[in-house]
Amino acid sequence: MKPRLDFALYAVMIAAIAHASDKVVLTLAGCVADFRGAVDTYVAEDRASGSTSVGPQVAKTPVKFLSGRFAKAAAKLEPLSAREEFRRATRIHDLIASTVGVVDTPKSVESVLDRLASALPEGMRNRQWDYRVTVLDQETRDVFTPGGGYLVVSQSMVDELLQNEDALAFLLAQQVGHVVRGHCRRRYQLSDIRKRLSSYDLPDEASTFWRRRIGDLVQEDRRTGLRFHFDRAEILETDLFAIHLCRNAGFDIESGLDLLRMGVVAGSDDLQTKLHTMMPACESQWDRLASLLPKSQDSTVSQSDRLDQLRMDVDGFVPGQDYGLFEWDSASESFVRLSGPSLSAGERAVVCIHGMDSDMGKYRPFLTSLSQDERARDMRYLAFRYPNDQSLSRSAQFMMNNISQVIPNPEDVDFVCHSAGGLLFRYYHEVERGPFRRVIFQGTPHHGSSFANLRGLSEAREVLGDLHQGPLAALMHARHDGRGQIKYDLRPESLFLDYLNQDREQRHLDRYYIIRGQAIDSAALRRVAVSADLLRPLIQWRVDHWASRDAKRPDFTRVINRLKMPQELVSGDLAVSLESATIDGAAEVVTVSARHARLPTDEIVIQKTIAMLFQTN
Repeated sequence: MKPRLDFALYAVMIAAIAHASDKVVLTLAGCVADFRGAVDTYVAEDRASGSTSVGPQVAKTPVKFLSGRFAKAAAKLEPLSAREEFRRATRIHDLIASTVGVVDTPKSVESVLDRLASALPEGMRNRQWDYRVTVLDQETRDVFTPGGGYLVVSQSMVDELLQNEDALAFLLAQQVGHVVRGHCRRRYQLSDIRKRLSSYDLPDEASTFWRRRIGDLVQEDRRTGLRFHFDRAEILETDLFAIHLCRNAGFDIESGLDLLRMGVVAGSDDLQTKLHTMMPACESQWDRLASLLPKSQDSTVSQSDRLDQLRMDVDGFVPGQDYGLFEWDSASESFVRLSGPSLSAGERAVVCIHGMDSDMGKYRPFLTSLSQDERARDMRYLAFRYPNDQSLSRSAQFMMNNISQVIPNPEDVDFVCHSAGGLLFRYYHEVERGPFRRVIFQGTPHHGSSFANLRGLSEAREVLGDLHQGPLAALMHARHDGRGQIKYDLRPESLFLDYLNQDREQRHLDRYYIIRGQAIDSAALRRVAVSADLLRPLIQWRVDHWASRDAKRPDFTRVINRLKMPQELVSGDLAVSLESATIDGAAEVVTVSARHARLPTDEIVIQKTIAMLFQTN
């Protein structure tokens, strides 16, 4: 019988000496910490050397960098219903099962998947399918998904992971992420595009180029049908999805990341030697580990790079000096970055946190007005800047780290937060238990915003705005700004908001103050609503004329029937609805006539914010 690989090596060792003394158990716990620390240090050094932080795409020209995205962008324009994805996935799943053979799925594996599925927010669930695990009767270690809720794992992989349900949860959650993020659906769309290319009269060079591009992501297998390949960005995206889903489901993230740590060890002879030196008592286990894991990984992104990205998210690490806590100098009207203890005990301060696709400059008018107020004469004026694309939990942890280094007395600090900045603060306080004096939210989407899906418009504006520096500089700025996780965090019923809005004992709502915007008056809303009612039948007529013989016509009709005015427009500031901007139990809620983007600079909002800062309860 093939020996099973236990990714949680420490669990196996502890199980082997279940009746050992406390001293031995504590020693083994120390080995676990040494192992994790050694691997994480190795990955951090690898990042510092520059071998993983930039990635292979940088070496390409801007034209090639963009061209690699065209096929996927075209796929997003191809409508494909959930029903059609499930039908195609079922066909591939059944073909694989009949060709390779399956075995019974262990109850423990089903239990892990049930916990993950239960932790999915309602908006991420699909009525067309339930998630299920199929275990293939094969020795080759493999895990993949054809979409449609099907997760396929080889028996050898299941056997290796049964000892560590956290690592198993991470593996399954990543496959769920490919389904939820639409990666599988896009592969089916790309397959359709490839078939239609043969009917187009394209030049040979162009036809070969597009077929090769699509072929890198979708490959035909005569035995099992389509086989999907995911690129670097998609893998890193689903890694983030996996740790966030595991967090929400109550799994241990550090234990789950041991799956990647073992991959890093197996791919580095140098690291194995170091670990043997550090923990000679475990040498036999490391030898066994090295013999069972492959020396190389055939992947678009290395295990080291994946672990590096996830560690930065978990630890709240942001490279460079462009982000962190800055102090406003009213004399020069500029921001100066702070590092190390900068405030005295008992010294009062205010920290401004900007929103998505914004920066500290939004708060210049507010800080100028505040500095002229006699009551704020002895205050320090700070602002926190974070990347506009990374996960909100990472930015919040990064803020927590900065505040603990710079501010010795955060219980004397007020926070003024615009939009997503308020969610950073809530994570800082409600999850990380960071202290504060008072917080003022300005248009914060506490329950998400449906307009987060339109973020691509603002991202395009950013890139165009940077083109004066040259096309390569604009692209590199966009790459440096992150992978776009924030747009998922801001959606209603996201993993982040689902976790943040759980009931928690430590929520000082009596110190929560809210300013929200109403952008459109009732008369204008009535005109817009009437226009929408008149436009709907016109769109339906156009669809009937355009797709009279198209099988997708019922799908279009259902979409048209669901067309309605978003609450962000009907009752909100054009980005956040009044309801989403409110937290039940807040000390005060004020509604002003202002648009979302102008809340921090609106004179009425500025005066109300200053009044709230010095209000006595």
